[in-house]
Amino acid sequence: MSNADIIRTAFELAAAVAVVLCFVFEKKLIRFETYIAKFFKAVVRTYRASKQQKLNYAYASANVQSRAPADLEDDYEEVAAFTVINGGKSSERVA
Repeated sequence: MSNADIIRTAFELAAAVAVVLCFVFEKKLIRFETYIAKFFKAVVRTYRASKQQKLNYAYASANVQSRAPADLEDDYEEVAAFTVINGGKSSERVA
């Protein structure tokens, strides 16, 4: 018997023991699975909330557009053009 066969047999035996233990401790396993599911839901909820909070902060702090709008003339080179966004509802071009 080679080493690979010995290792495979050990894993098969461990899997069989795990299946038997799952039948014996079924209620504890179900409680554990429920706990794990609730834990990951809380982690995902926290991650999404923090991501949304970061996006809201980025949108609130980005009140000035730093590139020129596309409708400016071609000879308009040396002067910077800015668009000020007022609360996301209106905008005003400052040049």
